[in-house]
Amino acid sequence: MSAPHTEEDEAVGVDSDIGIGFRKSLGAIVIIVLMAGGIWFALTTPDRLLSGSDEAVAPPSPPPTAPTRAPVLEFVDRAVEAGVDFVHESGARGEKLLPECLSGGVTVADLNGDSKPDLVFAQGQPLRNDASDAANGKGGIVIYRNVSTAEKLAFVREVAPSFGDAGLYANGFALGDVNGDSKPDLYVTAVGQAQLLLNASDDGGAIRWTNQTKSAGITGISAWSTAAGFFDPDVDGDLDMLELHYVDWSPVMDEAVAFTLDGTHRAYGPPTGFRGTHARLLVNMGVNAQGVPQFEDQSDASGVQIANPSTGVPVAKSLGLAFADVNHDFKVDALVANDRVRKFALLNRSTPATGVRFEDGAGASGFAFDRDGNATGAMGIDVGFPMDADAKNLAVAIGNFAQEPSALYLLATSSPSMTDASLTEGIGAASRPFLTFGTVFADLDLDGHEEIVQANGHLEPDIAQLQAGQTYAQRAQVFWNVGEGTEGPQFVELAAANTGALATPAVGRALAAVDLDGDLDLDLVLTSLGGAPRILEQVGSPASRGQSALVVELDVGANPGLAAGAVVEIDVAGKTQRRIVSATRSYLTAQEPVATFGLGGAKSVDAIRVRWSNGTSTQLGATAAGRVIIQP
Repeated sequence: MSAPHTEEDEAVGVDSDIGIGFRKSLGAIVIIVLMAGGIWFALTTPDRLLSGSDEAVAPPSPPPTAPTRAPVLEFVDRAVEAGVDFVHESGARGEKLLPECLSGGVTVADLNGDSKPDLVFAQGQPLRNDASDAANGKGGIVIYRNVSTAEKLAFVREVAPSFGDAGLYANGFALGDVNGDSKPDLYVTAVGQAQLLLNASDDGGAIRWTNQTKSAGITGISAWSTAAGFFDPDVDGDLDMLELHYVDWSPVMDEAVAFTLDGTHRAYGPPTGFRGTHARLLVNMGVNAQGVPQFEDQSDASGVQIANPSTGVPVAKSLGLAFADVNHDFKVDALVANDRVRKFALLNRSTPATGVRFEDGAGASGFAFDRDGNATGAMGIDVGFPMDADAKNLAVAIGNFAQEPSALYLLATSSPSMTDASLTEGIGAASRPFLTFGTVFADLDLDGHEEIVQANGHLEPDIAQLQAGQTYAQRAQVFWNVGEGTEGPQFVELAAANTGALATPAVGRALAAVDLDGDLDLDLVLTSLGGAPRILEQVGSPASRGQSALVVELDVGANPGLAAGAVVEIDVAGKTQRRIVSATRSYLTAQEPVATFGLGGAKSVDAIRVRWSNGTSTQLGATAAGRVIIQP
């Protein structure tokens, strides 16, 4: 159930939308009027137009999907030839239990310190214990170590940690160095008890983990956890964790809901028949003598647990999480995408005197609901600065359910309000038919402007028989950023022919954008529910395409919290680009926390600035394209 919002709150967003729509549409309206006049002229004076010709005049061609200068992104699926033989197990056995349609997370990050991003997939299993089922107790994680060379992308499968005879129905990941040893650790969300895995990998060698869930004080909660992320709200240098949950669920509850699409057969449905949940905030109290971090549950006192003020019932039905400073106070806040209930903007009000505290500001800012005042089926989420030459305005992209346009909330530096500009900026109409999960900002063509990439796929395998125009497997989408100076929308959908293997339909879930092959451009990893993932490498290299890039990595040693949510800026060719450094983004996804900047043809940048999560800054001067490591 969503909390009520005032007409005043809604009016702020609507008025702003109208203003944006008017400015963005003015040029298009003029063109339409001129075209209409031309058509009228043609129809009313046929003799003059067709003089000397007996041939019929062909109708005008429809406008192209994207301008002729739009890039061709040659993505090739390398999964099989690179040695990635993973196949996701959703656990579906015909009962249509809700977790089966929402799993499939991935981590893409360098886990053993060799500067090559490795892969970790979340694996499911049957949700009912059945000893006769070959997949029973086989859930957990599946690891692939990156052993690529300059000539070939390649991975080898590693030995994964055991989660006991009962296994683990794994969903997604949080990634971060929780014990300050400069190795990224994993938190695995699940249906049941989530797990903390400390990184014990050999430098440059085998990837190994030790399960420290119990010794870190994290046991005691058996729930359906989805998105989770490490950050440092109390700016003490170590990483705390926000864990989100979907709904209060059990197989018995699921059977009682008995959702159908045709009035007869069970189907995967919305969360409306289930009770909401509370988020969980675990504060890192430091490591013990064995080097294991000790977490303290401060969920209740921190303000991350949001209930309906009238009933006291938990509100959250959470699937997506991203971190950004959304109220311009230089503190890292948390944005939460909820399914069919209002979204949260957990504003960081922490002080040394009060401890870790949050306040939900989504209603006042206009973020809680869509442009029509409705709660959407929000899934994946990402944050970036794609909208102008100086990268001042924060953008929040959210993937929504089918027949709901994806959202693109804009937040100007001078305003506390967010406006959903998806319709005016070219996202809304093209995204409406799709059911979107993974959502990321990524500068795929390295022109200095971030695209929006969406992983799409439905919940119901038989949806094509029940709803016209819908399919179970769906192609992914790339909304190309046309850059500043245009009178039309900021984003234009690339034609499927321009995106290579990314356009091959999949039951898309998690989506990560990371440089897998070390050539400085961004490749993609896309998981498919109940199927094989896509390992999508961009063909060629930036150098071969006349492009350059700068990849900024932050080295904070024993203070990993400094980099979590840090903002990196560069100045190049008279323009500023900005990125938020966070492993937490998209849908059930953790990806390497680096900042990748496309430089076009430039060979260097004029300046680099880093604003650390504690408010301090570091600045570098002119820097050549390539990779750079920055310390506080």
